[in-house]
Amino acid sequence: MANPATDQPPPKAATPAGDRQKERRLAKRLLLGALLLVLLWLGFKMWRIASLAQSLLARQTQAEQIMANGFSSADPDAIEALVYGVRGDVAALHHEARPFAAVGGLLGWLPAVGPSLAAAPHLLDMADSGTEAAAYAVRGLKPAIALLQEDASGSPALPALMQIVAAAAPDLAQASAAMDEALAARARIQNSEALPGRVRQLLDLFDHRGRQVSEFLKLAQVLPGMAGLDGPRTYLIIAQNQDELRPTGGFFSGVGLLVMDNGQIVSVDFSDASAVGKWWEKPFDFPPQPLYDLMGLELFLLRDANFWPDFPVSAEQAIDLYSYSEDVPPPDGVIALDQTFVAMLLGLTGPLDVPELGVRVNQRNVIDELRSAWQIQEGQSQREWVSSRKEFMGPFAAALRTRLESGLGSIDPLFLADTLETAITTGHLQVYVRDPAGAALLDALNWDGRLENPAGQDFLLVVDTNVGYNKTNPFIESSLTYAVTLASDGPAVANLDLVYRHTRPDNGQPCFQGTEAAYVAGDDYAKLLEGCYFNYLRLYTPAGIELLDATRHFAPAEAFLAGRGWDRPAQIINEHPDFSTIVNFFLLPYAQELTSSYRYQLPANVVQAEGGAQRYLLTLATQAGAPPRPVTVEITLPPGTSLLSAEPPGIVFTPATGSNPQTVTYFLDQTTNQIISVTYR
Repeated sequence: MANPATDQPPPKAATPAGDRQKERRLAKRLLLGALLLVLLWLGFKMWRIASLAQSLLARQTQAEQIMANGFSSADPDAIEALVYGVRGDVAALHHEARPFAAVGGLLGWLPAVGPSLAAAPHLLDMADSGTEAAAYAVRGLKPAIALLQEDASGSPALPALMQIVAAAAPDLAQASAAMDEALAARARIQNSEALPGRVRQLLDLFDHRGRQVSEFLKLAQVLPGMAGLDGPRTYLIIAQNQDELRPTGGFFSGVGLLVMDNGQIVSVDFSDASAVGKWWEKPFDFPPQPLYDLMGLELFLLRDANFWPDFPVSAEQAIDLYSYSEDVPPPDGVIALDQTFVAMLLGLTGPLDVPELGVRVNQRNVIDELRSAWQIQEGQSQREWVSSRKEFMGPFAAALRTRLESGLGSIDPLFLADTLETAITTGHLQVYVRDPAGAALLDALNWDGRLENPAGQDFLLVVDTNVGYNKTNPFIESSLTYAVTLASDGPAVANLDLVYRHTRPDNGQPCFQGTEAAYVAGDDYAKLLEGCYFNYLRLYTPAGIELLDATRHFAPAEAFLAGRGWDRPAQIINEHPDFSTIVNFFLLPYAQELTSSYRYQLPANVVQAEGGAQRYLLTLATQAGAPPRPVTVEITLPPGTSLLSAEPPGIVFTPATGSNPQTVTYFLDQTTNQIISVTYR
């Protein structure tokens, strides 16, 4: 049995003082050695980072030299080497600097340098993902660069270009994923206004070009299919006349059929949209009720298919009516364009000679040429004029096709991207396809003109429809004031004032719908521009509003071809599942101004709780193809609350006494959709 008293280990011998000193000296040496190793590591890291930064600066000079004479003369091999070199430097820089950036990201509270330190990890992620996207894209599309440079000298390139894009699909998918990561990293950067000026400039450039690149990379993955690489595709081309404003941009003036096969434009045919529809041979449906009430129409023909501002809805209607009218299979999609887009195209291609018409058109004169093509020509009979008055688009499309097929490489790609983006966001170009993959992409990019309103926000779209049988919209000006009063214990109330002005001088003639003489006799197009403004007005608002008050307009029966007149109050209809639509009508004579006002109660969900605060979100949508409209938006906060943030920043009026509410005001010249967000507590 063990004896605790006798089985204890012997006591340790006392450590001499000299041994303790040796141990401390050894510990100090180890600590100093470790510190030296850390310093050496830091020095090496700093040297590597400085070397990589210097290499990137040198590559900037290299890039300027490569692109000195423009894209058409840049060496594809040099472009590839440059992009791969930048990618290698940035990937190495991301690896070397990541530990420091992670530490810096925790020091955002520091004065002056804090915002830059906080943004550093995300800036590195942006650079890493962005250059990865560039490397994949260049690897896939390098043959296209050489092809387009050859095309600048006159050889057709479109079919071969589509083949290259199709073959590059795996690389483009990788590039698209990397670009999405770069955009996500950009979204994580807060308070970018506090960053140094040069960084802000680069971020602004990325916000614009990065989004464009992301959209292109996604579009490129479905473009070959849309261009007929897996079978012929037919597209209905609609020429809309902005002079006679309709919900999707303008009256259907001309209609054409574009056929593409294996990436090549096989044919483009144009005709008068009014001539489509053999109404004397087959039955047609009754038109939407307002077209009967206000215009006296009894048949629903292709020319009036764009009654709905939701472009996919109107496009499907146009496909059905065209197919039924012409006894042909339904086209695969619809492309709608107007005079403004035609002018934009000529800004890209330069002037075009149209031999069949004996004219040379450019960006400045094309709208006048389109209008002058309407009127009867010297020596032309009335019958000949009626059948040929809109034949400008056919010869013009043929000339444009020749230019694009033989000179695609001469178009500046950045200018092309900017032009297409402007045309789509302003509604001067609208595209709808039936192919599920293409349709889903266009919807995701908001390129298809779909009308939709996510739950939990306010929305306003003013849609004007010229039902006067004239082209008087160039002489109509309008402005909009939208005032929303938010409440802490009840629904918000909206007040909308629309002001319309007819800029033509008074000619002393009474208003009458239509200018039949011009249509029948082949008068000058200028006579079609004359006339009072007959406007069927629709306001698309969030579903569930309550209309409290509205202007009641009157128009005499003798002003209408059908003799019905207008004398009824504005009302709400359920035209679209996402919206409550207020409908009204007014007649605006020469040289007069008219105000149409509406007051309604908004649904409670336009204000959402967000992190202990309240957030009001407004989408102010724009009618496709409509001219710019001055807009004033006033958002009054509930009494006793204070503004936390407004995006974009507005003009804030703060009363001297705290009992009166704050108001955020915006003055906009609206050409595209605007989103306004106000957060308060």
